[in-house]
Amino acid sequence: MSRASFAGDPKQLVAAAEGALGHRGTAFLDVLSPCVTFNNHEGSTKSYKYLKDTEELLHEIGFVPFYEQISVDYPQGSMKVVELHDGSHITLNKLEREYDPADKAQALGKNP
Repeated sequence: MSRASFAGDPKQLVAAAEGALGHRGTAFLDVLSPCVTFNNHEGSTKSYKYLKDTEELLHEIGFVPFYEQISVDYPQGSMKVVELHDGSHITLNKLEREYDPADKAQALGKNP
């Protein structure tokens, strides 16, 4: 699990910390915390005021409950539709062993 947060947004930071503590496994929190000693002046792009003024909410982070890991196995060169815990679906497409990601023509010819 990996989450990023800003020290100036305690609501989001608490939710991220709760999610990390509730996660069964390794959790990494990346907290942006400006140095108010050396960068807290007008015009600094690393000051607390600048980060607070330019902060953009990407998405609301709440507690993320634990779910069993979803594992699938399917042959190379085929697709598999997988149902996720919330009922939504994701389509996985496993490439053939011969697939060369450096071949631009082959990549453009792949069907999504």
